[in-house]
Amino acid sequence: MDQAVEQLKEFLRQCIKYRFWISLSVAALFAIIAYFLGSGPIQAKADQQTKAITQAANDVKQFAAPGVPNYQFKPIVDEKTGVLTRDVNSAWKQLYSRQAPLLTWPKTVQQRFREWGPRWPENVAEGAVELAKVDYIEAYPEYVDEVYRVFHPFDYETGTGIVAAPPKEALLRPLVFDPTKLPELGVIWAGQKRLWIQRTVLEVVAQVNKKAKDWDSAIIKQINLMEVGNLVAQDQRSIAKGEQLEESEPIKAPGSETAGVANAASAGSPASQVETMIRGSMGREGMGGAGAVAGAAESLFFVKPANDKGQYKILPIMISVLVDQDHIQDFLVALENSPMSIQVMDFELQRPASRVIKPEKGTMASLSGYGESMMGGIMRSQMGRMSPMAGYGGMMASYGSMMSRMREQYGMMGGMGMRGMGRGPAAPARKGTDKRSTNRGEVRKEAIKAIETAKGPSLFDPYFDIVEVKVYGQARFYNPPPADAEVEPSLGETAAKAAATEEPTKGDASSGEPAFKAEPAKTEPAKAEPAKTEPAKGAETAPVSPKT
Repeated sequence: MDQAVEQLKEFLRQCIKYRFWISLSVAALFAIIAYFLGSGPIQAKADQQTKAITQAANDVKQFAAPGVPNYQFKPIVDEKTGVLTRDVNSAWKQLYSRQAPLLTWPKTVQQRFREWGPRWPENVAEGAVELAKVDYIEAYPEYVDEVYRVFHPFDYETGTGIVAAPPKEALLRPLVFDPTKLPELGVIWAGQKRLWIQRTVLEVVAQVNKKAKDWDSAIIKQINLMEVGNLVAQDQRSIAKGEQLEESEPIKAPGSETAGVANAASAGSPASQVETMIRGSMGREGMGGAGAVAGAAESLFFVKPANDKGQYKILPIMISVLVDQDHIQDFLVALENSPMSIQVMDFELQRPASRVIKPEKGTMASLSGYGESMMGGIMRSQMGRMSPMAGYGGMMASYGSMMSRMREQYGMMGGMGMRGMGRGPAAPARKGTDKRSTNRGEVRKEAIKAIETAKGPSLFDPYFDIVEVKVYGQARFYNPPPADAEVEPSLGETAAKAAATEEPTKGDASSGEPAFKAEPAKTEPAKAEPAKTEPAKGAETAPVSPKT
């Protein structure tokens, strides 16, 4: 017992003696045990987080390249597309409603053709369609007269009117219907659309001359030529871009669509297209005399838009006028502001080829230059489409063969050249004169006498400020919009209405009042104090001392 106690005391003495090292060993042992007990879960958690971060990084890398949609892409795109579609349809409806008043028909057929639209009517007897054609043919000449009277043409028989212009047969070149054969619906729609565009352009002329009372006070003095929906009317810019003209689609009765398939292939060659457009520009009866203004083509040719969404069709137009050189911009701006949204693509400015003559009662209108302008436009358009080498030769060959066929068909002889069209008979051949037998003294006396009796010098041109302007443009002909399209007010209209309902703050820029508006001094009779000047409301001014 005593021995055991002595051994315990010895052990305790040793523990006390080496207590530092024993404590250090116990602490190290606890640390090792704690490390092995705690490192396992931490390592597992670290591995789990590492895998999650690596997975997230790999998932993000696939969206680094553009064009890879995420799960939010489709809802956002659908929402934005819906908003944009509503805005487009709203603008579409506004533009269509702007030009809808111009899309009129003769009163006898207006309701029927508006209900049918530019297609073969459904659930309508063929006899009703034929009857509508007959009614349209009967009312067509009067409608053409209404269109021609829009710009107040000068009447050479009565001396009334404002603008000098060729007759309606030469300027508008209306359709010439065969009483023994009713036209197709496509021909009627093409002729009516042409009249709509022509009336719009003529209304622009009338708008520019709205303050004119006669020819002298008019800005636009004369209309030389007007082309709509054909090769002559196409501008040089669209030709350089390679934009082709497309013929309007025919409207056939159900079951007769295959009848014209055999003729479609032969009508697609460049030579046939050129011949068709030349016939449309010159008329059906030839290239000279009255046949040059006999009628327009039975089809319209549209410029196909780059992104055709079916909202509108583009019709090329060209008009040549004599206008006051100080008001050319008024004419161009009026075209841009027209209901048909005519975009001016190009224009040519030059001095008139002949001296400007004021129209007088009993004289005859001159159609000089009509044939040259038309044929020049056709050749210019075709030259722009052909390649410099083989295309040019092929075009000229086809053009030459086509012209020979037209000479044989219409009797164009050698004397009826292009330059003679619309100018009357060819000039007689010159004959020589013997100057030696002329008494120069007598001639000089007669010249001096003529100058003395004349009212003024013969070289003076009273209309030197009148120039010839030829404008090439594109008219946007809008199709009917969707029925569910709603017109939404624009941001500008909303802001204008809000500004009209709310009184603007004085001194603000929108109020139209100056910020530093002086008010009269307010004085009080009872007190003999100097007048206190109050600054204007809304103005930031330094406090004014009463002594001041």
